[in-house]
Amino acid sequence: MLSSKELLFDDGPKQIKNSSSKREEFSSFLLSSAETLPELAYISFVLTNDVTRESLLGEGGSLPATTSSEIAVAWNYADGVCAMITGISQLTDKDNYRQKSTIAKGIINILNGTQLLALSNNYSLFSYGLEALTGASSLAGPAFVLAMLCDVITLTIDLHNAAQELEFEGWLDERIQEVEFLQKRMAEEREKLNALNDEDSADYQKKLIKIIALENKEKKLLADMGSRCRYHCNSENQDSWKEIISNKLINKPTVLERHQGINLDYFTRKWQSDSENSADTRKNAAIQSDVDKHYKQTRLNLAFKVLSFIGMTLAAVSPFVACPPLALAATIICSGVAAYNVYKNGCKAYQFFKPACVKHKQEEEFTCDVDEVSNLRAVA
Repeated sequence: MLSSKELLFDDGPKQIKNSSSKREEFSSFLLSSAETLPELAYISFVLTNDVTRESLLGEGGSLPATTSSEIAVAWNYADGVCAMITGISQLTDKDNYRQKSTIAKGIINILNGTQLLALSNNYSLFSYGLEALTGASSLAGPAFVLAMLCDVITLTIDLHNAAQELEFEGWLDERIQEVEFLQKRMAEEREKLNALNDEDSADYQKKLIKIIALENKEKKLLADMGSRCRYHCNSENQDSWKEIISNKLINKPTVLERHQGINLDYFTRKWQSDSENSADTRKNAAIQSDVDKHYKQTRLNLAFKVLSFIGMTLAAVSPFVACPPLALAATIICSGVAAYNVYKNGCKAYQFFKPACVKHKQEEEFTCDVDEVSNLRAVA
């Protein structure tokens, strides 16, 4: 077996010093920060306003030059930068098989970041010739409300995707699409590999590692699909499931003909032993459990994001409406959301600062057969 640090060449295995470049490590750090900072900002902002006993958007319908208001604008800027980073990452993500959803979320996050950076301070708007806004109420609050709405939209997309996999049929459809996507990505990477002439170069080895990683992921997906399909084909409604599974796979030659032994019988056969029965049953239960947990967690995240949107909307409206309970309701709702963020991401603060202290990121390990590397080199 070969690890991610070794590749097989004609004269034997060669060592790869580091499969993760400085650029990749820095990109990973940026993405981790962009995911963590907004939640820390939300918690800090809510706590700051609770401690100072102020409305979330200040008093009298405007944001005075206080520490609280300055923190609000600063966090908006930080959230805007994080949204831009996340959006750019999603737009350039070539490894997520849900490309349409990923691109849609990327566009939403970039628009979100843009409006946060543009609307959070009236001085920046004045510099663009919008003199009418000089001295007007700060737009930091409404900008943050709009940011919450953008988060609700992106989480709704995630919930829709998670809901599609709740039932086995939907899960199988998604895995078929993912396998086909991985095969397309492998073909693209092989084309890039063919353009490299120096087999000893770091770029050549990294491309080869990328193809091996994609190949291993594809084989794992096919194994999961096989276990779940066989489980359903050996259940009480086996005839019905065999027909459904056969109809889904029969016109997918890329799934059935790519690997030796992966054919329609592999997915629909009777269990050949008690051990296969036990293994498929355990794997089906484990995968379904993970799918259910992911859906419930996404649904819970969306519910609290909706509450946050409601709370921030009340906070934005309260300075202009003579109704003190609005500000109180906003504070209670937003404090509840902040408490949930603390509960859900208790160790994220440590994980946020950890990458900055680690000089060498630990490589993700995976294994592959020696003959697989040779075959990949032959194809390349």
